[in-house]
Order: sequence, then C-alpha cells, then structure tokens
Amino acid sequence: MVLTSKNNWIAFMAHLDRGYFDEIQQFLDDYNPQRYIVAYENEPYEHYHFLVQIDDPATFYTRFRKRVFIDRYGLRGQAKKDLPRQYGKVKEIEDLSKMASYTCKNEDFRVYNIEQQEIDEILDNSFNKSDKIKLLKDKMIHFVESSLCKGGFTKYVEHQTACELIIQFCFENNIEVRKSLIDTYYYYFRQYTSNKELAYKPYQMYNALYNGIIQ
Repeated sequence: MVLTSKNNWIAFMAHLDRGYFDEIQQFLDDYNPQRYIVAYENEPYEHYHFLVQIDDPATFYTRFRKRVFIDRYGLRGQAKKDLPRQYGKVKEIEDLSKMASYTCKNEDFRVYNIEQQEIDEILDNSFNKSDKIKLLKDKMIHFVESSLCKGGFTKYVEHQTACELIIQFCFENNIEVRKSLIDTYYYYFRQYTSNKELAYKPYQMYNALYNGIIQ
C-alpha cells in the first residue's frame, strides 16, 4: 500500500451538510495538494473528514480553516456552553493506513491523485471481518428505518414487510439472499433499531425465537 509515509499529511474534520461537497472540494483544490481524501458522513450528525497530503501542512491548515471554516461558513473551532466545536484537526496521525481506512469507512468520499488499487486496499482494510459485518448490518437498519419512517411517522411493520425490505437491501448491495441471512438481519434489526416503535421487547423476542410468534 502506498499510503504508508506520514510525511506532510494532515487530518481534520468539519460539521457541514452534504450540499457543500463540491464547494469544499474546490476550496481544497485551490491549495494544490499532492493527494487527498474527503469523506462525508451523516451520522451521528452531518460532517466531513479530510485527509490531505500537502507541503507545509500546518500553514495550509491555518489558512484553510480561516478562509473556509471561519470566514466562509462561520464554524466554531472550540466548544462553547451546550455547543460542540464544529471543526478541528487530529493532533497526530499515528497510522496513516488506519486513518485512511477510517476516513473512507462510510464509502461516500472523493479522492485526488490516489489510484483505484490504493482505494481498494483502503476499503478492504477499513475494518476486520466482524466489524465489516456489523457495519453492513447497521447500514441495513438505516435502510429499513428510512423506508418505514416518513415525515416523523412510523408505519406499523409486519414480519413480511420488514423481510421484504431487508431482501431489497440485499439486492441493492449485491448480497446473496438466503433464509438464514434474512432471519439474522431481521432479528438484528428488531434488537438494535433506534426506533422504539420498531424494536422488540424482550418478551417479543422470546416469543419470536422460541414460540414462533412473530409480530
């Protein structure tokens, strides 16, 4: 993997919504970086991660945060009472490979001057096998919740409806469908969904698993 040397790399983040992706990328390009990854995440709040290789990273960050984060978007660099900071940088990149994988973990990112083979390695190394499985399950939960919760209203969902949505998720993500997988995803959803109206209570989970009473 090429992303091994930590020389001239800097990592930072900012709270901005996805609509600014093109604009902040253009701002970044103005500084003629050698390479970069910019990634967007919408949970637990909308924000971006930046991983940039550039000459004199400290000077670059000072100028970039002043021009972009402060002057353009009016973001906070320090936490205030009941208000979190809205931008900040990583003090030190201890492992560039891990930082790159962390930056790309949600797979909504853009790169400059990084080969596809490198990106593939970054994604492959983003998580160990169990972490990748959990990430996929959590992505499934978000998909099902988004389908069932519109405008703050939660639809009543039967077993068949939930399973059909899980199957749709598998189709859209090239996941081989089999009954054991759908069952696993279904019970995972009922246990870990953040929506209390969709989550099983302990007695419901017991009845579903042992008495065949699936609600």
